[in-house]
Amino acid sequence: MIHEGQLGYQERGLLKVVDLGEWWKSQTGLPLPLGRFVSMYVNQRTLDYGEDGRKAVRLLLELGYKQGIIKVPPPDVVFSDEVS
Repeated sequence: MIHEGQLGYQERGLLKVVDLGEWWKSQTGLPLPLGRFVSMYVNQRTLDYGEDGRKAVRLLLELGYKQGIIKVPPPDVVFSDEVS
């Protein structure tokens, strides 16, 4: 669950199995690469991932590929500003 869902999940009888943000940070030391959201959620991190954010996205793609979740190897170019 993201944002508002985190606040009311218990009221709906749901249990938190794992907080992916906490888990990812403990495993990688990097921010959770969630991508870009609608304007109401825009902050400096969504405008510019920064080096650690870019590293997190690449790692997420690589781990997904190694686990068989992503069927093709991650591309060399991930971000639009990397295109020559």
